[in-house]
Amino acid sequence: MPMNSLCALLLSAFSMFGGIDEKCVSFEKQNGRCAVLITECANYKAVYSYNDEWIYKKGFPAGSLMKPFSAFIFLSHKNIFLKNPTINCTGRFNFKSLGFNGSKENAVKTENNETYIGCSLKKGHGIIDLSRAISDSCNVFFLTKASEDPEAFYSKLHEYFLLNKNAADIKLGNPKTSPKISISREKMILSAIGEDGYLLYSPAKISSMYISLLYDSPIREISSDGAGQIISNPIINKKDRKIIKDAMTQAVISGTMKNIKSSANAKIICGKTGSPSRIGEPLRTHAWGVVFFKYLGKDYLITVFSEKGYGGKEAASLISDILNDL
Repeated sequence: MPMNSLCALLLSAFSMFGGIDEKCVSFEKQNGRCAVLITECANYKAVYSYNDEWIYKKGFPAGSLMKPFSAFIFLSHKNIFLKNPTINCTGRFNFKSLGFNGSKENAVKTENNETYIGCSLKKGHGIIDLSRAISDSCNVFFLTKASEDPEAFYSKLHEYFLLNKNAADIKLGNPKTSPKISISREKMILSAIGEDGYLLYSPAKISSMYISLLYDSPIREISSDGAGQIISNPIINKKDRKIIKDAMTQAVISGTMKNIKSSANAKIICGKTGSPSRIGEPLRTHAWGVVFFKYLGKDYLITVFSEKGYGGKEAASLISDILNDL
């Protein structure tokens, strides 16, 4: 890109999103390191970034940010995963009760020598369907549905989003094509909520996947000029995409992101939080947040990652701080 064009691009981005650096520095004083990426949805162009090393080169567990992608797998294969559209969430998912071998390695909690994964509501959500499971971030729903056929779920997750094609973002190859790697069925199930401990994502990869999911476009590399190459082109049914987008909209109205705020200039469209366990430290979490918003007639996605915290609190608070100032 010619120097004059590059300077114009940088000046344009600064004039639109200037002052965010200071907010990130202030946030880091209380919460540890973070990364922020704002992407124009129409062309995958990065218009603002903070901490480029983490945004493009480092991978982290995704936690509940994986749930909309898991939902896409369920909706695309209803005959496997949604034969029963609802479940009764009691607040915990127990591997052994469904015929799987639970272990301390797989579980967030252990009680009376039984391993289980807790839900976002300790007492459970009760009868819950896919849409509400997205907006209220129900772990038990996604784990239960993935357990209907762990191998099919995991292979489709790789197939649609080419998770094993980007070595910078992932440590694990597709188990069906990589004989050197073995992953348990429990880990396949846990990948539905981003807790398998293997699949790692950069903020840029997460942003690209989310834009593709909600805007029916190919997954592309995010770049400063919007010229990133196509990585994959999953075919997303319009009806299924609407279900996922509506659920993410509900998340900012009454779900896990209901406290998100913005200025009158930035209209929030929808969003999702994630609180993945740190690798090797299951009782400590990172924080993720993604929010689609409209600003000056264009749709943008802001993606925030914090090395410390809980998604619905820390990441959402930084997003609110940024969007409130636009």
